[in-house]
This record gives sequence, C-alpha cells and structure tokens, in this order.
Amino acid sequence: MKNRDAAELLANADGMINHLVWMASVNVDSVPESLEDILDDIHIDDIPFIFGEKAKCWVTEWENWSFSDRYEMILDANLYGFIAQVFFRHYSKFTFKDGKPYSWEPRGFRTNRIIYAESTSELAEKIEVMHKKMFAEDVENFKRKNKQNEY
Repeated sequence: MKNRDAAELLANADGMINHLVWMASVNVDSVPESLEDILDDIHIDDIPFIFGEKAKCWVTEWENWSFSDRYEMILDANLYGFIAQVFFRHYSKFTFKDGKPYSWEPRGFRTNRIIYAESTSELAEKIEVMHKKMFAEDVENFKRKNKQNEY
C-alpha cells in the first residue's frame, strides 16, 4: 500500500494514529515511551484480538506483568510488526434513508483501540475494519437511544 492510499484510508475511517511503533525497530536498551503507553492501554479481554490466538495464554497474567515482561512476551512470540494506538470518532444524529444511515454528525474521538499488524497494509485494513465495526455500533446505539427501530 502506498502512503497516499494509507492516508486516504485513514481519512475515510476518520481514524487518527496516536502512537505507532514498529517492533522490529525497537532497541531493547531504549524502548520508546509510546510503546509503554500502548501496552499499558491494552485491556486483557482485547489481547487475543490484538495479538491473535497464540497470545490467549497471556490473559491470566497480563495485568500482573511489568512492562519488561510484556515486551519480552511479545518478542518471544515473534511479533515484530506494527503496534498502533488509534483513535476513532463517535457519530451521532443519524438520519436514515431506506433503512441505512444517510447522514450523521461526528462527535469527539472515542477511546483508543490498539491494533497489531505485520505490515502497514494489514494495519490499514484492520483500521478500516475497526472503523466499520465502531460505526455500526454507533448506529445501533443511536437507534436504541431513540427507540426508533424502523428506518
């Protein structure tokens, strides 16, 4: 994926990468603070989603591990790709046409999501998938709050 294509995808997903770390480039002696921030923001329930099924066994210990332990487990699992902290927008005030969202208004940024990918192309794809999922959640929440189930 070309950088221009990635920029368009991020713009369409209304996503903002707050931190991005390429694990292969991290020097063990000088780990960036942004990686610590990212790993601290990972909720245990999200570990299999972020790192895949091979990381499922980390769930029971993640919160007890120090940053160094978490970092070592990621490297031991050969996860040398990209780990990103991405912010996505909330949407509200939907109008519908033929049952589908026709217009909406953006609100502030939603809490961040952590995404891991082996390549920048995969990262961009995962950001797009997460955006679609979160947009659908916003639509459903709007419908539920407004008790209008038929559009």
